[in-house]
Amino acid sequence: MAYGRRWSGYFLIPILAAGAAGYFLCFRQELKKPSRALLWILAGGLAGLLAVFGTAVALTWGNRGGFHTVFATGNESSVERLRDLIWLATNLGPGLRFSAAGCALIAAFVFLFRRGRATLPLRLPSSDSQARAAAHGDVDDWDLNFFVPAMIGLMPVVHFAEGAFAGLVYFLRDRGTPSLAPGSLWDALWTIVDASFFAAFVYLCLGKLRDDVVVESVRWPRLSYVGLAVLFPFLVTQLRPFAKYLLDRIAWGQVLWDTLPPPEFLRYFSLPGAFLLLRLLPAFVEEVAWRGYLQPRFVGRYGIWRGIFLIGIVWGAFHFSWDFNRAAMTDLHVYETMAGRLAGTVAMGFVLSWLTLRSGSILPATIAHGFYNMLLETPQRLPFSSWLTVGLWALLAYILFRKWPPVAATLANPDAPA
Repeated sequence: MAYGRRWSGYFLIPILAAGAAGYFLCFRQELKKPSRALLWILAGGLAGLLAVFGTAVALTWGNRGGFHTVFATGNESSVERLRDLIWLATNLGPGLRFSAAGCALIAAFVFLFRRGRATLPLRLPSSDSQARAAAHGDVDDWDLNFFVPAMIGLMPVVHFAEGAFAGLVYFLRDRGTPSLAPGSLWDALWTIVDASFFAAFVYLCLGKLRDDVVVESVRWPRLSYVGLAVLFPFLVTQLRPFAKYLLDRIAWGQVLWDTLPPPEFLRYFSLPGAFLLLRLLPAFVEEVAWRGYLQPRFVGRYGIWRGIFLIGIVWGAFHFSWDFNRAAMTDLHVYETMAGRLAGTVAMGFVLSWLTLRSGSILPATIAHGFYNMLLETPQRLPFSSWLTVGLWALLAYILFRKWPPVAATLANPDAPA
């Protein structure tokens, strides 16, 4: 895999570029010659696929020592005959297969588009509020034309910039530069650097309204919402350890009370260290993007239920560049990761949106988001069950919206009666 990691990333750039261009094309207004643009996107994806496959052939032809596949480990062989190319094409891992499937879908869309069976840009049925806004010329298409595609499709560019910066910093540290701090302090410093890169990217993506979004969404909320923001992620993540404590306490009271001391309550839980408070920084940047900028526009455009649901989908797709940036993944693992990510962001997104709509500020959502990330990184006696966590977020969202429903309003109406 050493050589695979060295060259596969560079040859994947055309595929990533084609995917990013596809996001923009889907929502681009007044596009001239869209079928030609689609063909260019298809050409970019195919160029990347051919580059990956061609390089794999060049590195493995006649290689009797065997090789590891580019996108997945565990398969070793050599390519010596033309018929081995078929085996190689089907064993380069799920990354190549999913990319090829994407190209096939684009080709099918081009066929349907030229026959008048498909249209661009893609649209969803509008809510009544959007129809009224369109009649008065108040619909802002920036979020669909640029913001959403950029946040999903251009994140690999941010990763590349961070990687280049990290390479320089590690190079200096390896040379013994005394000013570079080791250990947890180094991790804390890198968290600040990572949040700074991310903040600069989001700031550029917000466009002309960037300053207004920050001013309107960052308000000091009531302390009750701050308390709920801390309580919610703690309940979701610590319910399983608490249940384990209760079961152990019951077992001790029934059988072991006269031979062993009772279970210690605090030993079942782990609180995040102080340096993990820096996880609030990237959480704040994300909440400016999702709940501060996108939420009032999506809720106003599609209604409260569809709007929050679509924010969760966009938020989940935003994480794909992290979720699938690994070499050893099976096809089933890809499906499971995608389903788990989207279900988690939608379920948790409803709770964060509830906090934002009820408080009129993104700060409670920031605290809940950041505190949840801290708890995920804290060593736990009982590992988190991902689907149980998703279910608890969904149950919490249902209770909140059922018992204390927010109004379908923007941040400009934080205290409107429900």
